[in-house]
Amino acid sequence: MTRNLTIATAFMLAATLLLGYIWVRENYVLAARSERFTGALEARGARDYEQYCASCHGLTGEGGVRNGAPQINNLPTPLQEAGRLDGATGIVAKYGTVLNFAQATITSGVRGTAMPRWSARLGGPLRDDQIRDIASYVQGWWAAPGTKSANLSADAAAAAAAYKKSEQEKDLAANPNASPVERGQIIFAGQCASCHNLTDKDSAIPAPGLGGLFGPDGTAAFGKLLPNTKPVTPANWAEWVKKGSSAFKTGPQAPVAAGHGPYNPDGMPGFPTFTDEQLGYLLAFLSTHDRAGGQTLPPLGLDGQPITTTTQSGAPAAQPTPQPGGVQPNTAPEQPTSAPAP
Repeated sequence: MTRNLTIATAFMLAATLLLGYIWVRENYVLAARSERFTGALEARGARDYEQYCASCHGLTGEGGVRNGAPQINNLPTPLQEAGRLDGATGIVAKYGTVLNFAQATITSGVRGTAMPRWSARLGGPLRDDQIRDIASYVQGWWAAPGTKSANLSADAAAAAAAYKKSEQEKDLAANPNASPVERGQIIFAGQCASCHNLTDKDSAIPAPGLGGLFGPDGTAAFGKLLPNTKPVTPANWAEWVKKGSSAFKTGPQAPVAAGHGPYNPDGMPGFPTFTDEQLGYLLAFLSTHDRAGGQTLPPLGLDGQPITTTTQSGAPAAQPTPQPGGVQPNTAPEQPTSAPAP
């Protein structure tokens, strides 16, 4: 009897320890899965946020870029520090969580403001999963400093950039015989088109149109100068692209033509990882565009001389043809683009 009781006690103890181990392990596994899932949501949300929301709310949610869009990277503060997310705003009382508030705002818009309805169910361009992803990305800005979740937005932005680069590389690999102009078009679509038009018109960011950049009169906004007052040459342009506007904002600034700008002095990011080969392709494409957006100008090389538009295999490529309607790679909706607003 005593022996059976001892065996039963030992069995119960072993089972309890085993269950405890499984419970602890599963907690860690579930936490890791949740973190990976959240990271995946944010990575997708970062891409969609950049396309649909940044033109009004800014790339980091700083607000004030267009249409009076508010700052959205600080919704829970300073209430967050007190351990509450409601206070005078009443957001939690009405929506349950700030995340729910963000999703509802993106879905239905804000009546009486420039914030439109984004849900495809209400006539907008976004699916429900895209709205959820964007809200998850924006929520990453609200985490307490120093926490893992506070880093997820940076991780998501990096993942979005890596995704964009990988898609560009796939497009280039899928077109091995593309000409320099055609390869430049792929690079432009992946890295530049979200901000710049290829005509004389500013984009909604606003960013200057690049049509005519290497033409006889230059761009409509800056003429034959770059924003840092240096003349438009392949070498100066390559320096501008690699360093970005922040590297030159303390120096002289070129005057902006009437009807253009004002532009964010830090608005142009640097692309230091561009190789000379990539810059050459991008230059070949950009240099063909006149102010109207037609591809009527000869493509240039980094030495400033016209290049032959042949494919990589050496066969003649299709010559640029005039496009009176203009090339408009920026495919953002005509309605005001905006992310969640209070």
